Amino acid sequence: MKDWLRRLKGLAVVGATGAAVGALFGSAWFALSALLGTTSVNLGTWVWVAGLWGAIGGVATSGVGLLLTALDRGQTAAELSIGRTAFYGAVTGALVPLVVVAVALLATGETSAAGILQFVSIGSGLGAATGAGVAASARHAARRELGTGGDPLGSLRGG
Repeated sequence: MKDWLRRLKGLAVVGATGAAVGALFGSAWFALSALLGTTSVNLGTWVWVAGLWGAIGGVATSGVGLLLTALDRGQTAAELSIGRTAFYGAVTGALVPLVVVAVALLATGETSAAGILQFVSIGSGLGAATGAGVAASARHAARRELGTGGDPLGSLRGG
């Protein structure tokens, strides 16, 4: 039971990290659009865009966590391949926006191929970056626990 709770905690942390990255990206995207004059500045829309990308990031990175749990059983987070984790992130980062676009298509009946491609490619890139970042952070944390190069300033502090 402890192992199950530990995995659930890890999945929640990964999902929260992805949600934060997605929300920051959505906020930055909206701010850039407002500065370029392609959208009007409206706080409600800004919050909606940030929330949408936060939800996409949270679900996508939780999907990465589920894939890692199912496919890379028996490995600790520090033992995961950064490339494989980035691949899982790219796949889930592409699938979640596809679902969002499908729902929007059903709701409004209109969308463009360029919009779909843009949405999916951004989601895939963010997913890959977040997946690789999580794996790299886990490796760094494991090295730090072992005392093998985790503190770049350790020699200056006498460590």
